[in-house]
Amino acid sequence: MRKEMRRRVFKKGKIIAEGLNSVIDCIVRNASESGVHLRIDSYF
Repeated sequence: MRKEMRRRVFKKGKIIAEGLNSVIDCIVRNASESGVHLRIDSYF
């Protein structure tokens, strides 16, 4: 049993790393109050 309800989400997102001056494309999945699941297809 989960402590928090999970919402199924499937959206495009971007991770912006200002210190590295880079942008990483990702997919946002399974959101809850404590966080989300990120899927990153590329290696960095």
